[in-house]
Amino acid sequence: VITASVSLAAAPVKPVARMTLTYTFAKNCPVRVRCCADIAEDAVWLPRFGFKFVLPEGFEDISYFGYGPYESYEDKRLASRLSTFKTTATKNFEPYVRPQENMAHTDNRWVEIANNAGFGLMATNTANSNSFSFNCSHFTAEMLTKTEHDFELEPLEDTVVYLDYRHAGIGSNSCGPQLAEQWRLKEKEFNFSVRLI
Repeated sequence: VITASVSLAAAPVKPVARMTLTYTFAKNCPVRVRCCADIAEDAVWLPRFGFKFVLPEGFEDISYFGYGPYESYEDKRLASRLSTFKTTATKNFEPYVRPQENMAHTDNRWVEIANNAGFGLMATNTANSNSFSFNCSHFTAEMLTKTEHDFELEPLEDTVVYLDYRHAGIGSNSCGPQLAEQWRLKEKEFNFSVRLI
């Protein structure tokens, strides 16, 4: 077991979150990663909270059990259904004219990202985290935020995977009201864990 105390903050500002990360390794068992987080009382709600992995070129095939086959967020999943789906990191992307968050999938029990030989990363839920949100593409969240138009995006050769405790709803603040309270990630403490195989 490896444990680390971590804080999420900019240098001159008090931390938004303080976390204890625990990595548990056991012979012939998946690695368990657990995050116990305390969010500052005065922090605004978070857009997402989780882990980011970058896999090398060739990890393209995605299989998952969760809401799909279209993007599904807490407030935007009426067109989705709970089932097993297969896609690719390239196809798991919606080219909006103005790049923005897209194609995450909520309430997953497991997700696997593999190469042609079948090797890859599999994440599964745990007893204290019965589901999670994931996103997988050839773009980082930072790339989508900084790019003005879809034709300016240049996909990475790497595959970027986000495994989130929760991803807040999308809302319609760009052309309507702000995100409703029930879809915001505003919990002040939570435990999140996944098994990695």
